[in-house]
Amino acid sequence: MPQNNSQLDQFHELALLGMWSSGVAALGFSSLSPDIFLLVAILGIFLRLVLTLRRTKLHLTPALVDLLTVLYAMLYPYDLAYGSKDFMLSTIHLVLALGTLRFISAKSDRDLFFVKILSFLTILAAALVSANLSFLFFLGLSVIFAVATFASAEIRRAALKPGIQAAGIDPRFARTLRNHTIAATCTILLCALFIFFVLPRTARAAVLRFIPAGFHITGFSNEVSLGAIGELQQRRNLVFHARFDTSADGLPIDGTRLKWRGAALAQFDGKRWFNKNRRAQILNLEHGLVRLGMQGHADRIGRRFHYEVQLSGISSDALFLVGEPEFLRVPATYIYRVNGGNFRLPMPTGEHIRYEVDTFIDAAGGDSSSLDEAERADYLELPAMDPRVFLLSQQISASARSPLELASTIEKWLSKAYPYTLELPKVEAADPIANFLFERKKGHCEYFASSMAVMLRLNGIPTRMVTGFLGGELNPVSDWYQVRSSDAHSWVEAWFSNKGWVAFDPTPSAPPKSNNAAWHRMTQYLDAAELFWQDWVMNFDGDRQGTLSLSLEMAGRSLTLPKWSTPQFDGDGLKSFVPTITMASLLVGLLVLSPALWRKLQQWQQAQRVRKGTAAQGDAARLYQRLESIMGKQGFQRAPNLTPLEFSNELPHPISNLVRQATENYNKLRFGNDATAGLALLTQLNELESYHSATDPSS
Repeated sequence: MPQNNSQLDQFHELALLGMWSSGVAALGFSSLSPDIFLLVAILGIFLRLVLTLRRTKLHLTPALVDLLTVLYAMLYPYDLAYGSKDFMLSTIHLVLALGTLRFISAKSDRDLFFVKILSFLTILAAALVSANLSFLFFLGLSVIFAVATFASAEIRRAALKPGIQAAGIDPRFARTLRNHTIAATCTILLCALFIFFVLPRTARAAVLRFIPAGFHITGFSNEVSLGAIGELQQRRNLVFHARFDTSADGLPIDGTRLKWRGAALAQFDGKRWFNKNRRAQILNLEHGLVRLGMQGHADRIGRRFHYEVQLSGISSDALFLVGEPEFLRVPATYIYRVNGGNFRLPMPTGEHIRYEVDTFIDAAGGDSSSLDEAERADYLELPAMDPRVFLLSQQISASARSPLELASTIEKWLSKAYPYTLELPKVEAADPIANFLFERKKGHCEYFASSMAVMLRLNGIPTRMVTGFLGGELNPVSDWYQVRSSDAHSWVEAWFSNKGWVAFDPTPSAPPKSNNAAWHRMTQYLDAAELFWQDWVMNFDGDRQGTLSLSLEMAGRSLTLPKWSTPQFDGDGLKSFVPTITMASLLVGLLVLSPALWRKLQQWQQAQRVRKGTAAQGDAARLYQRLESIMGKQGFQRAPNLTPLEFSNELPHPISNLVRQATENYNKLRFGNDATAGLALLTQLNELESYHSATDPSS
């Protein structure tokens, strides 16, 4: 090629470098663990960048490059059998090794062609092993650089044709080609979005097979050693998201102090808790729904509410639940009920599984469980303990007049006597409980909970160790709670004949965490975007397609286009025009990027369930919130001290009768699980909106 085309050559090589780098970066941010192959690929990228900017080549003979390629191809079976021991991972190693070697030594168009193929394979591999939002960013970069690469390659090919004399490169060439590249990329991505949301999702299960399981969380299996929860608390991995509906009493749920039960352990050998006799009952699900059989709530004071949980691809089979679950909806054919009233999936999936629960929390803190003699013996069993532990428990509870008061006294004493710390013991003690109580005198939740459980057993009170999570942080952007590994917690449940199992938490409050406000706010937006990605991309299926189609249809009916968006003509013809496809693309972009619109889509999804007669109790709260919104637009706000029925009686005629009927249907759906009442409630809400439109002068 003539010398005056060197700028075109450099643009082409930099675009190809970006294409290769995007694929490598996508792999680096995926679920794969960083290894030497990623490091070598990154070093190769920097080396090639320096060579390209200096317009020099790495002088490796073709014979040497071919020899190194053959040698690694021969090592591939060894990596598969003894190295990574995984077909997908060893194949990624092969692509990274060959791509790096070919790229740093590329001299001819043939070499660059091989790099283009390997660049495509890297982004394809990242698509198979990544379930994160970061992949979308690197996919966009890859498409941009791919368009630039192939566009500049075509220009180079044309300039090399016989009989064509290159007249030189315009100084604005790089900027012009860059702008055309961005425009072409935007068009490609918009078309891809349209195809993605229209075509049915049929290969999700096959794709998920290649995604590695998330990080493994300890402490929620059939055994946990003292210190395991403390190690987990020092990490910040996201474990799951949770969202609560308003409870049956109309009050919001504060999720920051709720305890998420993961496992309940009966036996203690001095250093670890475990279940010696693991019992598992299979519960078959019908259309993903199962009644968990909790009875006897009619005469008990407490709160009943509905919540949703989305696991974050963790490698665990535990279902984390609050209170006494009554109904569970989960995408499985069966689940296990195991020791201590906990529930598990058939196996760890590593998927972002989503489930819904209707639960009850007794205001007095107990439950309705009974305890037979064999179970009582299990929950009183202890190894040989330091005699000072029993003497200390007697000293603390000397004034207690009942077993319940004794337990409360020990709980309060432990929470005040010792400070909380996440610092783990440097040397494992022969007797961790005695070491905590009499020597170290500080620790984290496991030591507080284990000490209390042992003291209660020494005093004849059955106890079990419970592991799970405490609270979480509300993300105001998405309205979901984020529960992280740092929220891991242990507490005690003690059994009393007149109350059942009662939870006690002797662990003092942890010191508050300091966060940079700006950075923390940014992470909240990123978390909301990640949640949207999992819900509307990774888990996008036929149901969500129907919801999206309905939302687009309803939005189209109510959309009034602004003046600037319609064709404008004057005497000379078209003055300004924004094509319909531009408006459609803008709508798709807003749907993808706006969590607020995402919540709107979920409301439409609930409306669809109501119309089909499959409404759940959790849908009632959101439908009633819509009723309150309609009333608010007419100037009627429900006071906090009024029940929904009392509020309807306060309204003037004729709207009072319609709101009262809607409230009665809300109660039937919410507390009677009457799906037909949901359809009637939805019809009445539409009538209220029509009444508002007819009586509002501004409508």
